[in-house]
Amino acid sequence: MKDEMKGIVIGEALFLGPKQYGYWYLDKNGNMIEKSVFSGVSRDSLTFGEIIKIHEGQTITKSIQNRFYKSFNTLNIDINH
Repeated sequence: MKDEMKGIVIGEALFLGPKQYGYWYLDKNGNMIEKSVFSGVSRDSLTFGEIIKIHEGQTITKSIQNRFYKSFNTLNIDINH
């Protein structure tokens, strides 16, 4: 296996499904860095706190720069004109 984080340890991670996860770690200066991957939205556009809310069944609203709207609860995609 390859050490892609170069020895940095992930503090906490949530995996909700394929291409639906987030995690945080502390960088070498002790700063908390949050990363997220959710299919249908830009990488790192969700905070780890928002991923926790989705995991708990809450609904969050995010604006993205296209006309496709994705529900993180039902994973439905709607096109609004």
